[in-house]
Amino acid sequence: MKSISIPFRFENGKVADTTDIGTIARQRIGDVLATRGYERVMQPGYGAGISDLLFEPLDPLVFADYKIDALSAINENVSVATINDIRVKEGDSVQYNDEGQSTLKVSVVYSVPNLGTATYTVTVNTNKILTEESAF
Repeated sequence: MKSISIPFRFENGKVADTTDIGTIARQRIGDVLATRGYERVMQPGYGAGISDLLFEPLDPLVFADYKIDALSAINENVSVATINDIRVKEGDSVQYNDEGQSTLKVSVVYSVPNLGTATYTVTVNTNKILTEESAF
């Protein structure tokens, strides 16, 4: 399996790609989380829209609903990994500052055959700045 490397770049005069299945799984999970529903033409069900959580009342019911939707979206669109859990915690993962901005962390625990279990964490704030962390 071959995939375009993210971030998009050129290496030796051609588009950079990767064949590492762990990297491909991480990139695809991140893409699904960062894409909002109805954002892709002809694929209205693609995406989990993590940034939409910032404008919802942050309570356990909203997080549980998001977890179900995100799990469904990732399972439908990422075939190279098995999603074990999605974690959105209210206490330490949601932070508010004096200007009314918030930061939210969502962690996806997934397994890739022959590589093991990994965690992919996405952090988003009200300025819609996404950062990611991952580790096998």
